[in-house]
Amino acid sequence: MQVTTLIIAILGWVTATAALTWNVVSWLLAGARATVEFRVGALVDGNQYLTQPIRPGWQRWLQENMETNGLTGELMLFVNVRNTGRTRLTIHQCGFRASTGEQYSTPGGPDVGEKFPITLEAGDATTLGYNAAGILAGAETSADFYKKGSVDLRARVELGSGKLVNSKEALTVPRRQST
Repeated sequence: MQVTTLIIAILGWVTATAALTWNVVSWLLAGARATVEFRVGALVDGNQYLTQPIRPGWQRWLQENMETNGLTGELMLFVNVRNTGRTRLTIHQCGFRASTGEQYSTPGGPDVGEKFPITLEAGDATTLGYNAAGILAGAETSADFYKKGSVDLRARVELGSGKLVNSKEALTVPRRQST
């Protein structure tokens, strides 16, 4: 009789623990979740853009693509933000963080895309574009100052919940060449 009671008690404890764990997991998965992708590209003719994943040779690809198609434009850094959760999320800020700790952004928000705050419903996405010149110059200055060969730059998004989400992709910005 005592063994049976013990077995039933253990089964009850395991079932209760599993149910509680599932409730916690469901609650965590039910919220808003953002994924951030960092890309490079160009703003072409003031109202169109083309982007490329960050990988070796991206500068050459971009230059050849624009020359082949007779396009002119300016180098841009793009951030794609997607809400992969089940509830809406709000983006309060987007910028770039160097591996040395500095953060770069533009005070007026992105040069391409919606202005902040941006609300994304479940499954929605947005693309934000920033003129690359000042941001890359800041990263080069950081590499010079810290005497590093290069600095890794990642996109960083601040959500309305206060959570910071970094991109997996990093753009390696080399130190300025001495003249």
